[in-house]
Amino acid sequence: MMEPTPLSNRIIFSAVTDADFDELVALRIAAMRASLERVGRFDPDRARERLRKSFYPEHTRIIILDGQRIGFYTFRPADDGFQLDHLYVHPSCQARGIGFHVLGELLSQADALQRPVRLGALRDSASNRFYQRHGFVQTAEDEWDIYYIRMPLPNAPSDSPEAVVQRQLDAYNARDVDALMATYAGDAQQFEYPATLLASGVEQLRERAVARFREPNLHAKLLQRIVAGPVVIDHEEVTRTFPEGPGKLKLVAIYEVRDGRIATARFIYGQKTLDPKSDRLAS
Repeated sequence: MMEPTPLSNRIIFSAVTDADFDELVALRIAAMRASLERVGRFDPDRARERLRKSFYPEHTRIIILDGQRIGFYTFRPADDGFQLDHLYVHPSCQARGIGFHVLGELLSQADALQRPVRLGALRDSASNRFYQRHGFVQTAEDEWDIYYIRMPLPNAPSDSPEAVVQRQLDAYNARDVDALMATYAGDAQQFEYPATLLASGVEQLRERAVARFREPNLHAKLLQRIVAGPVVIDHEEVTRTFPEGPGKLKLVAIYEVRDGRIATARFIYGQKTLDPKSDRLAS
């Protein structure tokens, strides 16, 4: 009997543009309709307007399961932490661990950066129990919504090469340029392997990171890691927006860590692959 494919191998996240707004409205309405009808608040026009007021395409990702677009989330930096504005999964795909998996990914990012996550949930919605099970604590409420915060789980401080490189990866995926720069030495250098200089010193590294963080779908997925003394070698699959369109690129990153900071990083780039258009969930 074949082992089931884990969700981590079946779910990907896709960037969002203004052109996706109507599809996201439909997903939100489908996901929330039962809860809204239960409290007498179902109104498609109101649902559209509420999403419009909290629509941040640059911080929104569509959830794709086995090639189908089945939900979305909005997770953005706010104040001293993150705001989870939206997390919806189409009813046909609920109760399958998808929301648990997606929220776990987002909370891992917040924990790595030691930042709280805030959100609001519709009163009497099952989502309240879902968030409470993930450590969210109520902070306030109004007539229709309950507001929560989840403080980050404490990380054991470590300056081991692997821990430093992992903090770098987490900061990259969170698009937190300050946290990213905190993992590099002041005179750090980046190279295209073996010796083509890409950036030297934190100011050049910062400029390079800021430019890269403008790509709406940017995400690095760790495939394999090898640690040998001060050297950490990561095999990654990076989702990017190329001039030709969105796609993926596999690379090998070789980091040398000294005194708790990355001193050098060398990148071996594989061939880039452009994304085919994903099938949309039939309405």
